[in-house]
Amino acid sequence: MQGNEGTDSKSIEAEFASVVGHMRMYLRMVSSTSDPLAFVNRDYIYHVANESYCQAHGKKRNEIIGHTIAEVFGTEDFHRKIKQHLDRSFTGKKTRYQEWFHLAGWGLRYLDVTYNPHIGSDGIVLGIVVNSRDITELKQNEEIRVKQASQAAREEELKRSRQRIINVEESIRKEIAQQLHGTVQNRLIVIIHQLAQLEQEISQDKITTELREIRQKLSALTEHNIRAMSHRLYPAILRQGLIAALPSLGDQFESESNIDVNIELDPYLVESEKANRRLIPESSRLAIYRITEEALTNVLKHAKASNVTISLELLPDQCLHLIVSDDGQGFDKQRNHSGLGMAIMQDYADVSSGRCTVSSVPCEGTKVEATLSFAEPGEDSGEKRSPLE
Repeated sequence: MQGNEGTDSKSIEAEFASVVGHMRMYLRMVSSTSDPLAFVNRDYIYHVANESYCQAHGKKRNEIIGHTIAEVFGTEDFHRKIKQHLDRSFTGKKTRYQEWFHLAGWGLRYLDVTYNPHIGSDGIVLGIVVNSRDITELKQNEEIRVKQASQAAREEELKRSRQRIINVEESIRKEIAQQLHGTVQNRLIVIIHQLAQLEQEISQDKITTELREIRQKLSALTEHNIRAMSHRLYPAILRQGLIAALPSLGDQFESESNIDVNIELDPYLVESEKANRRLIPESSRLAIYRITEEALTNVLKHAKASNVTISLELLPDQCLHLIVSDDGQGFDKQRNHSGLGMAIMQDYADVSSGRCTVSSVPCEGTKVEATLSFAEPGEDSGEKRSPLE
């Protein structure tokens, strides 16, 4: 062993032997359950190594005890790392670190390793207790929790992003609709009125006829184009509630197609919304309306259906349950990937903490089903209440 001047080597050796003896006695007591543990002297020689330490490094006990770390590990990375931490601990500092190791006997493991100096009565470090705790499972669980938290954060940000996009889109639609319905339409109405007055004042039949034709065209433009465009951009009828908006949407769809629309509204919902127009928040009303609108658009484009049924039910847990089903040709979901329409419907469901699914069977029709929850019963109310309150 390396000695210092003025040090009684026999006393140090005796104390060292006592420490080793106590270490071996401790190992016999915990050998069956202990984490990898060893004791190394100042010459980097192993004096103690329990069974777990030997197994972890793929060595027999007689291949470790009495041998230096260089003899045990050669030029492997272990030799460099162990010597580095031993040298630091020989100065009297406790060293601890966590790292992945590829152990010969255990494979890839994550260890919490402590190098604890054992200091003699005269202040000299007699040796280092090397204790390795296998925390692979804890590390893996931690990584799983981090991944799950990261995934949840990404999903929440995606949901907020969808919410912002839909809010901006609907805000723009609403602004354009108000301008069309208000400023543009009102000015056209004034022009139409002025043309009507000119018709009465001008006696020439040709000019009167031409003015009448211009007025009629402007009236048709106002009634059939601008008003319809305004309604498509932002359905003002939603302010009256879903029990008014969905039948209106169904009537509009029937007028544009040869498909019959059947509306089935939950009587309790009808009664509840009549009692409280703000029962369902605007965002939820809009989501139901847009999902229904998109489903009907898909029926018109792809289904070749004769009949469509729209049903809406108010569930006891403040959820709206919407089903839009048709008797069209259906499709094979295995061969048809979800398109933009499905993504739009799901986005509207997401912002209302709901879900939207599409089920279809070839030759048997398609069903769009959405369940949306709403936290508050009124748009401006901060209290929860029963639907009929």
